[in-house]
Amino acid sequence: MSASSTLEESPLARKVRTADQAISRLRTYNLVAGSLHLVQAIGFASVLTLLTSQVTFAVTADYLAGPPGVPLPAERVVLFDVNVGVGVVAFLALSALFHFLISSPWFFPATRPD
Repeated sequence: MSASSTLEESPLARKVRTADQAISRLRTYNLVAGSLHLVQAIGFASVLTLLTSQVTFAVTADYLAGPPGVPLPAERVVLFDVNVGVGVVAFLALSALFHFLISSPWFFPATRPD
């Protein structure tokens, strides 16, 4: 029995896959990850609807209040507020969308069934 045949029979040996097998596994991984992100987005959105108050952060801009060289405090203007929960749900939903897009046959035209 040679060393190469022992290596091929070992359960710890690294399996060599073809490019088509690797893409198939990657597509499966993306489908699973997209499904998990979609479940997280739906779950988090349902929890957000139950909350009475949500966390928001203000997006601000500072403008000079006087002539250059005068040590006056800057004038701070609130541009808009960002709801953190809605941002998290949007991020998870976009992540799920792009996982599904990457695993679709349109992204890999060479693997499309003919």
